[in-house]
Amino acid sequence: MENRARFVRRIVEQTKDKVGAGFPLMVRINGDDDVEGGVTPSEVVETARILSAAGADAIHISSGLEYWSTLMAPSYLTPEGIVIPVAAEVKKAVRVPVIVAGKVSPIMAEKTISSGRADFVALGRPLLADPGLPNKLRHVNSEEIVQCIYCNNCLRTSWRSCTVNPFLFRESTARLTPAAAAKKILVVGGGLAGMEAAVLCKKRGHEVSLFEREPELGGQWNIAAALPGKQGYAAFTAYLKNSLKSLQIPVRSGSEIDREGVIAIKPDIAIIATGAVPVGLDIPGAAAGNVVQANDVIRGKAEARGKAAVIGGSMLAMEVAAWLAAQNREVALVSHSGLGGRKGPDDMITFRGLMRRLVRLRVPLYLNAAIMEIAGSSLVIGLGEEIVSLPSDTVILAIGVKPLDRLAGELKGIVPEVYSIGDCVMPGNAAQATYSAARLALKL
Repeated sequence: MENRARFVRRIVEQTKDKVGAGFPLMVRINGDDDVEGGVTPSEVVETARILSAAGADAIHISSGLEYWSTLMAPSYLTPEGIVIPVAAEVKKAVRVPVIVAGKVSPIMAEKTISSGRADFVALGRPLLADPGLPNKLRHVNSEEIVQCIYCNNCLRTSWRSCTVNPFLFRESTARLTPAAAAKKILVVGGGLAGMEAAVLCKKRGHEVSLFEREPELGGQWNIAAALPGKQGYAAFTAYLKNSLKSLQIPVRSGSEIDREGVIAIKPDIAIIATGAVPVGLDIPGAAAGNVVQANDVIRGKAEARGKAAVIGGSMLAMEVAAWLAAQNREVALVSHSGLGGRKGPDDMITFRGLMRRLVRLRVPLYLNAAIMEIAGSSLVIGLGEEIVSLPSDTVILAIGVKPLDRLAGELKGIVPEVYSIGDCVMPGNAAQATYSAARLALKL
């Protein structure tokens, strides 16, 4: 351990010598490398002792190795506060303050500090989700906090934003100021995009009402939040519902509004956020009764009977396959390409976590396969030059969605201004949906 800690110990000693005793020096070390052969808790404790003796004024415990680990920025797949137990052991061993980081909610942070397991909790993504979080905890009702849901959209490589804070990375240019003139705005669709648009337009001073055809607000997001481990996603739906209520925005749910209904309301602006619907397969047998959509399986509207084959390479397909396998169901994952979506994964942390889960659960992967036919209880696929028949009592589709945008076209030329946002324009991730709503709200 002396040799393993030698470089960082010398850095601490020489830095402390340069800045002087009165200048605080913190050292951040891993509590878990998340790789085989990585640091053990006992080694972390001993390293902390060495660094404390060398002059470190605080020890900061994080986790994960860059480009490899799923713990560097823990997603919904990782339990909350996974590094806290190691931090608690370090705190017993050193006399300087101990800081812990890594998917710690404000509630868990309070419990961690009050129980003496750490002295400070470092919040990263929760402060990106809501920069006002500390002041809200101190002075405001906790329902007004926009909670980080650890979706990791803020870390995507191709297009990044925050699902719950669409102004992230755009703070200098996106300011929610009062509108020049208040207008009557009708929002059609109560998913994330529709609710976000309604809330932000109301905050700008417009007269807003919202219509949703389903009994519950939330749209596709309710399906995402129904998967095991993703229950925390519902916090954003709850926040938006609470915002609609506190802003006294009229909401009509459980009834679909059509062209004539919109005309009767006479809005100045119609915002269409009707979302998207899952697509099917265009192969023989695709209309059979044993072919169901992944969304319906998650919602309990369809049952996965017997041996199941999940078709798709998206994160949703991976999640559903892993979810069924965790129930000791016999399931295979089939994709016409690789995994991670049409262009490959751009959230590598969540992708790695799902891949590890599929491997651990021994889910067979049939990648770059030609999906040819559904014949009774068999799925026929092509693998290279070979034709393979997979036993499939249930075929579950997770192959994407298509925009549901009919109403926008019907209203053009009738309502003075018509705008479409979210998946009804182009299906994307949740952060893209809320950002499209925010971008529009800033223009109106």
